Amino acid sequence: MIALIGIAACNRLLGRVQEALAQSATALASPALAQDGILLAELQHLRGNLHFAAGNLAECAAAHQAALDAAARANSMEW
Repeated sequence: MIALIGIAACNRLLGRVQEALAQSATALASPALAQDGILLAELQHLRGNLHFAAGNLAECAAAHQAALDAAARANSMEW
């Protein structure tokens, strides 16, 4: 799952937004994320950036809020 998030992040940098959104959606469905709030925050942050690039502003705001919520639950100031 971590590798899939990394691939999605790379695809974002390459401008492959739809591909990266699909990969991040697959990673988001992983049950392992329930155990790792910091990784969930990172993934939601990435998804927010991808939605912004795709022009999906409501989804962007929702993903960034989900990232903040996950970071708060994990007591992480970084995300």
